[in-house]
Amino acid sequence: MVNNGMVTYFDYKEALEIARKLKKPLMLDFTGINCVNCRKMETQVWSDPEVMKLLKEEFVIASCL
Repeated sequence: MVNNGMVTYFDYKEALEIARKLKKPLMLDFTGINCVNCRKMETQVWSDPEVMKLLKEEFVIASCL
């Protein structure tokens, strides 16, 4: 899935395989649909241009719902 230009995987094994191929760290994003802290993180941290740039360029992200 692409969100704000950031590719996010929902399959851990697929994300791990891609991270290994790209030689990038795998970041596990534990989230929930009704998680207030998750939404706060997305709006106040992930939305920061410097943070978003790092996430897009330096990590492979696997979201765990």
